[in-house]
Amino acid sequence: MINRKNVLAVLALALACFIGTAFADPRLDDAKSLCNQGNYQAALDLFRQINQPGTDPGILKEARYYIGFCKVRLQDYWGAVDTFEEWMDQYENSKLGDGDKLVPDALYVLGRNLEEVKDIPKAISVYQRCVSNFAGSEFAASSGIRLSILDPKLGLGNMPVNGIVDTAKKAAPSKPKTSTDAFRGHRIDNEKVNRVNDFLESVKKMTDLENRKKALTPDDLSLDVVKAALKNANQKTDFEKAYQPEAMHLPRMSEAAPGSDIRLSILDPLLGLGDTEINDIVEMAKKAGYIQQTDNILLAGVNKATKARHVVKLAKAARTVAAADSICFRGARNLKTIDDIIEVSKACRSYGGKDQVCLVGFTIASTLGEATRLAKATGNLAAREQILKLAKKKFLGEDGEDDSSSSSSGGSSNGSSSSGGSSSSGSSSSSSGGVIYGVGGGDSGHGHHGGDGGHHGGGGDN
Repeated sequence: MINRKNVLAVLALALACFIGTAFADPRLDDAKSLCNQGNYQAALDLFRQINQPGTDPGILKEARYYIGFCKVRLQDYWGAVDTFEEWMDQYENSKLGDGDKLVPDALYVLGRNLEEVKDIPKAISVYQRCVSNFAGSEFAASSGIRLSILDPKLGLGNMPVNGIVDTAKKAAPSKPKTSTDAFRGHRIDNEKVNRVNDFLESVKKMTDLENRKKALTPDDLSLDVVKAALKNANQKTDFEKAYQPEAMHLPRMSEAAPGSDIRLSILDPLLGLGDTEINDIVEMAKKAGYIQQTDNILLAGVNKATKARHVVKLAKAARTVAAADSICFRGARNLKTIDDIIEVSKACRSYGGKDQVCLVGFTIASTLGEATRLAKATGNLAAREQILKLAKKKFLGEDGEDDSSSSSSGGSSNGSSSSGGSSSSGSSSSSSGGVIYGVGGGDSGHGHHGGDGGHHGGGGDN
């Protein structure tokens, strides 16, 4: 008679074997073998092949770790920083079922890479995390050693440096088959590190660029970080050339016609717009010789700014009230959330500018609550009542006569002053369904319905 328990046990064992085989990926072992042979480029390529959708999560985690490992061995410490930071973001607190596998390893190796790219404060922070969260582990001890080297006041508690070293030796495996420490036995090319770091610093400061570039070797030029820096340097150079008065054909301030503007296409190469590019635009604007030129540069930059903090930064750098309010108005049209709209409205320098930004926000409000928040953020009672009336009609179906006949006295007559003395407020309220301040009109930019909120004049905002 067949023993039912024995049959179930055999089936369970068979299933376990099947599952283990199903999730195994021989390429992972092949790639590690290439690492052991010192063929890091081939190993990197194979790990990248494994790093594809559909790969078992545990294998994917390990493959992504070793992508960073290979970058270290290939002397690409800058790329390795990016890889390990992304890895930590995804796996430091993950719940894959393998616990904190490779996490202390990644923290330590990330710290070593940060040292090479000269980001010492961040390296110290990473080492401290490793020591704090993985006390007693090999990599916590190694992190303590690095902390002691970087700052004698730091380390593992009050242990002397010798004690830390002894702890590290005891915790370290004797002969690891494939060490996860990419720096173990690794020889750093200090000359390469210095060349690349010097070049990156020259791009950041835009000084001595040609000499630093000439010093780079073909191997240096193959690094992604160098390619990106070269592109950034070229964009900065083009930007600076474009904004020389001769290249822009800008008249002197005394000769400038009211409302003369630059061609926005000059800025196209820089309009990705991340934090770096926004900072570049602000710095370039600060160096401009004339108020109008400063504001025009900032106004050009805002057209493709899609984050509230970028719009606010540009507005704060404006030289005139008119330009600051116009930047906020233009930027608000690219924003997607009520929180962002309200944040930008706070950067306006006049009540009229604040009202216009809030009215732009009403076009994306999806609930009565959001519309009410916008109404509260306005600069005057007329605009607040206008938004609430429109909100009731939109969300509650309440019909009522739209008394949007408020002129500059009921709206915001001081929508935005300008250095040229123009007080055009853009507060007329005829068309566009009774929405005051021209929300919903065209983009004429001439100071009424849907332009830039009536901001024109000495700020060059036209």
